[in-house]
Amino acid sequence: MAAAEVFSSADCGPVRLSDHPNGAWFVLCGGEAQSLQGGPYATREFVHTSIPFVGEAYAALRSAGVPMERIITIAQLDDYLRYLRSGVAEAIPDQQIPGHYYQEQLDRTSASCARWLAESEGGRADYDHADVNPATFMNVLAGKRTGPESKVVPADSDAPVFFGLYSHGDSHAAKREGGGGAGEVVPHSYHSAEWFIHFPYPAPGAEEGQNNATDMYDFVATEGQSNHRNLLYSA
Repeated sequence: MAAAEVFSSADCGPVRLSDHPNGAWFVLCGGEAQSLQGGPYATREFVHTSIPFVGEAYAALRSAGVPMERIITIAQLDDYLRYLRSGVAEAIPDQQIPGHYYQEQLDRTSASCARWLAESEGGRADYDHADVNPATFMNVLAGKRTGPESKVVPADSDAPVFFGLYSHGDSHAAKREGGGGAGEVVPHSYHSAEWFIHFPYPAPGAEEGQNNATDMYDFVATEGQSNHRNLLYSA
C-alpha cells in the first residue's frame, strides 16, 4: 500500500483511506497559548510554531487524495500572516525585530502553507482569528454549525475522525490554581508533564460565564498552568 495512503497513530494504529470508502474526516488544529498569540501584535511571539506544520499536513493529505471538503482546519493562518506583514512594514508598536526578518518568516510560512493558501483550495483556514478557540473545537466535533458556511463533522457521521494537533503546548507538570500563585502540583496519577494543545482565544462568553463556556477549558486550554483539567493532549 502506498505510504501516502496510510496515516498512523500511536494509540489507534494505521488509518488506511481505502478502508473507508465513504471517507474519513481530518481535523487539523494549530494552537498557541493565549499569552503568546492571542493579544495585540506588540505582545505576540515572532514565530508561530504550529502554522507551518498544519500547512505541511494539509498538503500531505491533499496529495494522498483526501478531498478538501473532508479536511477541517482550525488555525491562525490569516491572523499570523497579517501579523507578519505588519512586521514587514515595521508597523508594530515598539517593534524590536527589523522588518526584513519578518519578510523571511513570511516567505517561509507562505512556502509551508502554499497548497493551503492556493485559490483553488479556498486559500484560508476554515476557522481563523478569534474562532480559534475551545468552543469552535467542540462545535466541530459535535456537528454544531454556528453559521451557514460552518464546516463540521456531521453529527450522524460514522466515519473515523483523524486529529492533527499542532501546538506550542507545554510540558511542565500540570498545576492546580491557588497555592500563592504558583499552584499545587497535581499528582502524576492525575496529569503531569504532558504536552497539551492550547488555543489562543477564549470561548465566546467565557469571561461572563455564559453558555457553560468555562467548561470548555476542561478539554482545551488557553493557558497551561491555569487550566489544569484540560484533557486534549498533543504529542
